[in-house]
Amino acid sequence: MQTFEQIVNEKAELDARRNELLAFMDSKDFEKLPYVDRNRLVIQSNAMRDYGNALNERIREAAAKPVASRDVSELYYELLYAVAKTFPGESRHETALRYIREAELPTSQTGASAEKGS
Repeated sequence: MQTFEQIVNEKAELDARRNELLAFMDSKDFEKLPYVDRNRLVIQSNAMRDYGNALNERIREAAAKPVASRDVSELYYELLYAVAKTFPGESRHETALRYIREAELPTSQTGASAEKGS
C-alpha cells in the first residue's frame, strides 16, 4: 500500500505531465499532427484526467482519517497538496507558508507583506 506522501507525489507528477501535454495540445505543432495522432493524445489526456481524479479520491480519503492515526509527514503533505497554484519561483512549501503567514497577519498588514514578497 502506498503512503500518503507517495500518492501526493504521484498526483503532482501526473499533473505536471498532463499540463505539459495540454500545453502541447494548444500549440501549432499539435495542429500539424495527423488526425489519428491528435485523437490518441486527446484520449491520453482524458485518461490522465481520470487517473488524477482517482488519486484525488484516495488523497481525500486518506486526509479524512483522524489526525491521531496519521503521521506528521502525511499531515505535512496534506497541507502542501492544498496549494493548488504556487507563486512564481516558489515551491508548494514556500507558497503554503506565505498563505499561512498572510492569514495570521492583521488585516492592515496583509497588503504590505504581499508587496515585500514575504
